[in-house]
Amino acid sequence: MIIFRTNTSSSIGIGHLARCRRLAVSLKSNRYEVCFALDYVNDYLKEYLKGFTCYGVYSLNESFSEEKDDAMRFFEYFGEKKVIAVVVDDYRFSSIWEELITRLDCKIIVLDDQDKNIHQCNLLIDSSWEGDKTFQRYKGKVSNNATCLLGPKYLLIDELFSTNKKREHKALNKNQPIRILLSLGGGGDLIFLISLIKHFIDKPLNDLNYEITTIIGPYATNKDEFIVFSKKYDEVKIILNQDGLFNEISKSDLYIGASGGTLFEALAMQIPCITFSISENQQNDHVNFEDLGHYFHLNEITESDLANFALLVWEILSQYQRIYNLYQNPSTFKIDGKGVERVCKAIHSVIIEEPILELGEISKQDEHDLNKGYDLNQINDTAINRYLDARNLKINLDKMIDKNPIPRLNHYLWWLKANKRTSYVLKKNGEELLFIWHQLQKVENKNVIISGWFISNKSCSALDAMHAVTEHSIFIDNLFPGFSWIIVMRSDNYFMQKLHQRLDFRMVDKGSDMERVVQKSFPKADPDDFLYYFKRIKYSKLNQHVKPKTH
Repeated sequence: MIIFRTNTSSSIGIGHLARCRRLAVSLKSNRYEVCFALDYVNDYLKEYLKGFTCYGVYSLNESFSEEKDDAMRFFEYFGEKKVIAVVVDDYRFSSIWEELITRLDCKIIVLDDQDKNIHQCNLLIDSSWEGDKTFQRYKGKVSNNATCLLGPKYLLIDELFSTNKKREHKALNKNQPIRILLSLGGGGDLIFLISLIKHFIDKPLNDLNYEITTIIGPYATNKDEFIVFSKKYDEVKIILNQDGLFNEISKSDLYIGASGGTLFEALAMQIPCITFSISENQQNDHVNFEDLGHYFHLNEITESDLANFALLVWEILSQYQRIYNLYQNPSTFKIDGKGVERVCKAIHSVIIEEPILELGEISKQDEHDLNKGYDLNQINDTAINRYLDARNLKINLDKMIDKNPIPRLNHYLWWLKANKRTSYVLKKNGEELLFIWHQLQKVENKNVIISGWFISNKSCSALDAMHAVTEHSIFIDNLFPGFSWIIVMRSDNYFMQKLHQRLDFRMVDKGSDMERVVQKSFPKADPDDFLYYFKRIKYSKLNQHVKPKTH
C-alpha cells in the first residue's frame, strides 16, 4: 500500500491534493494500492478522491498540534498494514514526522517546494526553478543516500496540457469575445476578485468584447457574495467546484490570477498570463519565471494597486497580438506535462530499490561557449523584467536623476504604453553586463536624441561600459545625421566625461538655446549635480543605416 499524507483548506487551497491525486491515479494504473490520509474527510473530498480510500486523522473537534502527535495518530491507523511507501506533501511536516514514520519500514517520498524543512526521506521532489540555485536546494537538508528530483521537468500537471496544442490564435475583433480566465486557485478571498473585476468593468476598451470566467475553488471564501455580484454583469461567468480546467484553459486568451498550478498549465499551452502571489511559495525572481516563458508577475499586490492592474490588463488586451507573440517564444524550459510520469517511475524505482534512471540536472545552455567576446544586441519584450531589475540596482539608483526604485506594475505599464526607447544589451562571453538606450524626440523644433545606460551585472567594468558607449555612438552617428545628441552625467563622473569628449561631445553653454533643450529633456537633472553635454551629428558619406541585431 502507498499512502499519501497531505491536506487541503481555505488557507492552502487544493494544490497539494491535486498533484497528489495525479500521482495516485498514475500509481494505481500501475497496480499499486493507494489511499489518502487527510486531516479531515468531507463529502467534497470523498467525491474528489473517488476510487481511493480516505482516512481522516482528526475528528471534527480536534486539529493538528504538532508533528509527533500527528505521526503517532498516523501510525495508529497504518501500523498493522503492509505499507511500502508514504508520500508526504505538507509544509507542516519535516524530518521529525518522517523519522517516526520510518517505523513502518517503508520508503518515504517527500513533495516540497519551500526548501525550508530538513527531511528524512528516500526521495524528494521539488519542481521549483531558481536558476543555478535550483540544484543547491536541500543541500545539507536531506541525507546523503536520498535522491532529489529538482526543477520544472517534475511539475505535476495533467499530461493533457502537453498532448493537446492550444488552438491557433484568432485576431481579436468586436464580434469575437476575448476570453479571460480568472482564478485564485482552490481557495482565496473572492472579495478581492470582486474589487479587481469592478476596476476592469469601470475602464472598458472601445470596441472590445470580452468575457471574464472566474474559477471558484472549493475552499474559496465569500462565495455567495461573488455569485450575487456576478449576476449583475453579463460578461462575468463563474465555474464552481469544477474538477480539472483543461477545457477552460484551452479556450482562454489570457489567464489572470495566482501563480500556482493553473499558471503552469496555461504556460504549457503558451497562453499569455498575468499573475500575482497570494502565498509565500508563489514568490519568485522574475528571471526564473522568464525561463519558463512567463513575463508578467507581481510578487505582491494590494487593493491600492488594482486600478493600475486593470490598466495593465487593458493595455495587454489592446496589444494582444504583441503579447501573444511574446508567449510563443521558445522558453528555456518547456513545460511538457511529463512530470507525473517521471515522478511515478522514480517512486517505483525507490520501492523496488533500483537506480533511478531519470536523473541529470537541467541547466541553461552555456552561452559562454557560444559567444566569445563582446556582443551588443537590440532587445525586445523578453527583456522586460531584466531591464527593470537592472535599473533598480542600488549602484544605478545612486547615479540616476530619479533615485527611487520603480514599482514593477508601473514599469509594465510604461513598457507597453509609453516606452519610446530603443535599447540594447551588452554581453561579454554570453553574460549580460549593461543596458544602453536612446530615444528620439522633438524639442523646440529641434530633432534631438537623448540616451543613457545602466549596468545589469556588478562585474561590469569601466572598460566594458566604454565599449558599450563607443559602439552605441557608432550606431547613432550612422543612423541620425543632422540630429543633436544630448546627455547628462554626474559632475563627478570624470571617466565618462573624458570618454564623451573623445566622442566629440562638448559641454552645453550656459544660457544657450541648447541648455533650454537639455533642461526640457531632463527636467529633473539639477545643474548643481549634473553636467550637460551635446554633439551635433554630422552628415558624412560614412552615414549608413546599420543596426545591431535584435536580441
